[in-house]
Amino acid sequence: MNLKSIYDEETIYKINLNSKTSELKDLKSKVVIVMEKDNTGINNEKLLEILKAINWKIGANCSLIQLTQNENFKLSDLKKLKSFQAIVFGKKPKEIGVQAHIKPYTKATFENGEMILSDSIEKVINDKNLKIQLWNSIKNWKDD
Repeated sequence: MNLKSIYDEETIYKINLNSKTSELKDLKSKVVIVMEKDNTGINNEKLLEILKAINWKIGANCSLIQLTQNENFKLSDLKKLKSFQAIVFGKKPKEIGVQAHIKPYTKATFENGEMILSDSIEKVINDKNLKIQLWNSIKNWKDD
C-alpha cells in the first residue's frame, strides 16, 4: 500500500528566508527608511526629495533598505538595533510582524525604537493629502 497516495500535499505555511536582517549590522544611523525596490528610479528620486526637505541624507544620517518582491522584512529585525527610528513605506502592520493595530502616519513606540507606517511612495506622490499626512508625522517626530 502506497501511503503517499492517500495524503494530499498542502502548503500550510511558507517561510520566506530572504530577509534583510543581514543589512542591519551595516547601518550607519538609527534612522531607517524601508520601501519596495524601485527599478525605474522615480520613487527613489521622490524619496530623496522628501528626505532633502527634512535634512536627511541616505548614508549620512539615515539608511535605506529596499525590498524586492521576494524579500521579507520584520520589525523584529530592527529591534536588534540599539535604538531606531523607522519609516516603513507600503507595508501593513501584519506584513512586518506587528500584531497591534497601528494607524498610518502616527508614531508607534516600541521598547527600543519608534516607527511610522506610510502608504507606498507611489501613493504618497500622487495624493496631496497623504503627502501632508506624511510631512506632518515626520515633522512632529523630529520635533519630539
